[in-house]
Amino acid sequence: MQTVLDGKSLITAEMLAGTLPRGKIEHHGEAFETARAELALILHATQQQVEQDKNPAEIVGRLLSFLNGLHSKVHPDVWHALIPVAQNHPILKYFLEDPLTHWSFTKPRGYSGDAQLLDYIYCDPHVAESVANASEVGKALYSHTQNVPSCVAARERRDLLTRYVDEIAAKNGPETEVLAIAAGHLREANRSVALTEGRLKRWVALDQDPQSVGLISRDFQGTAVEAIDG
Repeated sequence: MQTVLDGKSLITAEMLAGTLPRGKIEHHGEAFETARAELALILHATQQQVEQDKNPAEIVGRLLSFLNGLHSKVHPDVWHALIPVAQNHPILKYFLEDPLTHWSFTKPRGYSGDAQLLDYIYCDPHVAESVANASEVGKALYSHTQNVPSCVAARERRDLLTRYVDEIAAKNGPETEVLAIAAGHLREANRSVALTEGRLKRWVALDQDPQSVGLISRDFQGTAVEAIDG
């Protein structure tokens, strides 16, 4: 069975790289050199836009468009080999001023897609201070990256979960129990009318990150939420 990634999910290619077969880049020599040259042109043009003080949101929007175009036409092995080329370009420093990009790239919790990253994606009040303390460039970049399709989809998923819990609680009554696996900070519970009104018997939030479990325990103390580390 072939594993297909859409390139937009928080479940990234890097997370699965160790379990998937990967060909040798030597088998794509000419294709790689062509793609690397195209990438160099893209990054050079982007660097020029930065030096010309173009609007940061427009810069990152154009860059993502060109990179998506390149990604769509090269072999996965070629794309994987291009990643360090892009990451070692001096322009990286500019884009790391965006708090969302910075957190995603540096992975302070040691893994991809942690709950704090989701807070940036959700534009959650808990990261408002961090965003406010970003540079003007960083804020402008974030104004774009928070609205890329994957981030919009993540917020829609959060709201769907909230609505689904409330609908089930309305249908099944106060004996309703909910299990959230890989719960993160359980932000969907913040908007749950059923939880606020005490119409849930139990909402179990399971997560592997003890910091996330601790935050859930603190934020939902005295409610039906039960945080479990595991």
